[in-house]
Amino acid sequence: MLNHEYDLLVERLNERLGAERTFFVFADTVAARSFKRHNESHGWLGVRFQSEKRGDPSQIIIHVRMLDEANVDQQEALGVIGVNLLYGAFYYHEPETLISSLQENLAPGRIEVDMIKFSGPAFQRSTIG
Repeated sequence: MLNHEYDLLVERLNERLGAERTFFVFADTVAARSFKRHNESHGWLGVRFQSEKRGDPSQIIIHVRMLDEANVDQQEALGVIGVNLLYGAFYYHEPETLISSLQENLAPGRIEVDMIKFSGPAFQRSTIG
């Protein structure tokens, strides 16, 4: 999904705005708590973004488990972590800093991030050790 959306964005806007703007796309796929069943609530969130105008894109993909019982609480927590992911993509190019910022403004025990993958030029100089 990120590949398709990003390619469309660049195709449509690069010629007109690429020299003065950086681009990004965000996507998520989530299985939230059902009202009829108590299924496992989890999802994938990703952002593909340029850290330089007309630069190659970088990408962050995370998998989360939503631990709230109520569907509306899961939606709120997912929104907060999505905003934190977008903010971190643009302002925290050190993976450790970005990881620690993902759950800002969320009470402990609401969301568990159990996988994260960084790729692209924004993270080439970073090492996780």
